[in-house]
Amino acid sequence: MPLEIPDGTVCFVDSNILYYALVPTPIVSEHCLRLLDRAIAGSVSLSASIPVVSDAIHKVMISEIAQVSGRDRAGMIGFLNKHPELISTLVEYPKAIERLSAVPMQILPLDVQLLRDATRLAVQHSILTNDALIAAIMQRHGIIHLATNDDDFDRVAGVTVWKPR
Repeated sequence: MPLEIPDGTVCFVDSNILYYALVPTPIVSEHCLRLLDRAIAGSVSLSASIPVVSDAIHKVMISEIAQVSGRDRAGMIGFLNKHPELISTLVEYPKAIERLSAVPMQILPLDVQLLRDATRLAVQHSILTNDALIAAIMQRHGIIHLATNDDDFDRVAGVTVWKPR
């Protein structure tokens, strides 16, 4: 079963998992919500970083704007730059951080050395910078489990990837 991470495991959680828990998405949301419930129950320990949480919340904003405006998510940033007043009409977006605050997650700090390490990992594993930053944080903190819906992490040696599908 997806995201059936063993009890007692410390797991870094990627932004897409948090997003799917906040925005109903067929098939994956149920598994993501179950993972967060397990963290609340103390069965698993979740870690994240501010950029990961910020990315999840940003995706909630874009999703809600797309829904409110009846537009596709593609090109939404350009649309929002022309219609910033829509942000003040959002209802679900402001609630997202409060919902995530109810989930016990250790927020791991970042520094310049992590960015240097991420750059090295990006080249080594052919992954994007933000994904490499996750890998660098995980390495620093000795975390080997990652909950994500991103297949790119399959190329990172030493990471056990758990997906909601």
